[in-house]
Amino acid sequence: MSFTVADIVLEARELLLDELTPYRYSDDYIVRKTNQILKRMLVIRPDLFIKVTTLTTVPGALQSAPTESMRFMDILTNSEGRVPKEADQQAVDVMFPKWRADTPGPTTTWMRNPRDPNRFYVYPPSAGGEDLTVAYAKTLPNYAMNDVIELSDAYLPVILDGVCWLMESLDAEHVESGRARMFQESYANALASGLLSRAVADLPDGGTSKTTK
Repeated sequence: MSFTVADIVLEARELLLDELTPYRYSDDYIVRKTNQILKRMLVIRPDLFIKVTTLTTVPGALQSAPTESMRFMDILTNSEGRVPKEADQQAVDVMFPKWRADTPGPTTTWMRNPRDPNRFYVYPPSAGGEDLTVAYAKTLPNYAMNDVIELSDAYLPVILDGVCWLMESLDAEHVESGRARMFQESYANALASGLLSRAVADLPDGGTSKTTK
């Protein structure tokens, strides 16, 4: 399921005891803080905003992610339906210094560009026109009041914590700093716990295996 910015505004007013007119915070103000916290989430957890699409290569080894990409994530399949393997670009440079000048062909390997999160290399170098299925973290728009936020509604409380943190921390007249800190810690802990839960949800052993030294 998803939710709208209006849902966040409504819930934020309840949490901040701002339900009676004239409101202390305008709708526009809460909407702007919602956009700010979503962009913070994109930086911290780009995996929450992944988009999968088809990208057509240009000639050569160096390729660019779609213009709306904040961070390139993965190549899922090449033009033959095979899964290219990710490699370390510096290691490939050492083992095969002339790889960029090799004979073009369908992508079998790809490498991240360590200096640019939205560019990557393919090997063999592309002749151009190959369709790759790729995944990337999508740059977020500036949402308006009635826009839908395409996240699971399980993240609605997380966004609310973040929005209230920003609003409380900037409002010294009405709010104690301890309350802002509480919202900030809840927001940060929820995003971090989402990563930790992957060990239980995404691994075959449910995160029960132990690393031995």
